[in-house]
Amino acid sequence: GRGQIVGVDISNDMVRVALEKYGGRVRFVASDFLEFDDELKFDTVLFGMSLQDLPDPTEALNKAATLVKPNGRIVIAHPQGASHVLMQR
Repeated sequence: GRGQIVGVDISNDMVRVALEKYGGRVRFVASDFLEFDDELKFDTVLFGMSLQDLPDPTEALNKAATLVKPNGRIVIAHPQGASHVLMQR
């Protein structure tokens, strides 16, 4: 079957905008990513243009590692590449 997509954003306003745009196809949660917890384990955790805005990117990556399935993927999307994001800290 098809997997579930979950979007996490700390801003209630951004979650509201996302719900208007994507409706019921995606489950959105207003939460600090470091405090987000779910009974599901994910195939992929994607940081879409967001990792560099988090207070501690390394801590966020460690958190992502707890959310992915064994052999899951953590993807960092940034126009200058993941190394650019990680080297800024």
